[in-house]
Amino acid sequence: MIRLLSSDFTKMVLIAIIIAVPFSVWILRGWLDNFAYRIELSWIYFAGAALITLLVAWTTVGLQTLKAVKLNPVNCLRDE
Repeated sequence: MIRLLSSDFTKMVLIAIIIAVPFSVWILRGWLDNFAYRIELSWIYFAGAALITLLVAWTTVGLQTLKAVKLNPVNCLRDE
């Protein structure tokens, strides 16, 4: 159950990362050009941010799935 939900959500997060990384590189390069002391943008910064984003998404989906699994369906039907 967790794998089914997380695979769809992972696809959406990966698509968002693919769209966001080039855009953020473009914005950061323009912003960093205004400083006297510059740093080089490394791919490791963006890979780390992508990994943290995926971990947060997986944790959220996992916790919400476990919460739904533990829920008794009889109680939900009784309230409706």
